[in-house]
Amino acid sequence: MGISTSFEVWLACGALLFGMAGMLLYNLFSIWRIAVPAGRRMLFIQDLLYWALLATGCFFFLFVTNRGQPRLFILFFALLGAGVYQLTLGRLLMLVAAPLAAWLRRAALFLMRGLAAPSRWLERRTRAIRRLWRHRYRKKIKKR
Repeated sequence: MGISTSFEVWLACGALLFGMAGMLLYNLFSIWRIAVPAGRRMLFIQDLLYWALLATGCFFFLFVTNRGQPRLFILFFALLGAGVYQLTLGRLLMLVAAPLAAWLRRAALFLMRGLAAPSRWLERRTRAIRRLWRHRYRKKIKKR
């Protein structure tokens, strides 16, 4: 089986799109970091997760599209796609990152408050049962 020029062009376009998708994922991680400030350990875990996802995606991209054969031009076009994305759409996305992060923060707080209300209601309803249980079995625990 020979290699055709159309297949090479298809691989180059796919690598460009893969590079752009990798940078989009990086920008989403950046927006998450703006929305939820974290310590050094959490940043390390996020970086590790990003690179693991990117490496896995690269492996499957090469495995599926190019039958597992690594080619240098695929890496070049993936890096080119990442650079083009970062210089064009990435800049636009990061301009709206702060308002988007603020919106994400408000949405997370809204969800947390919405989930906290039923748990407080359930806690109040089960308080009498817990007191009865504690009172009944405290005597047995002290006897041991």
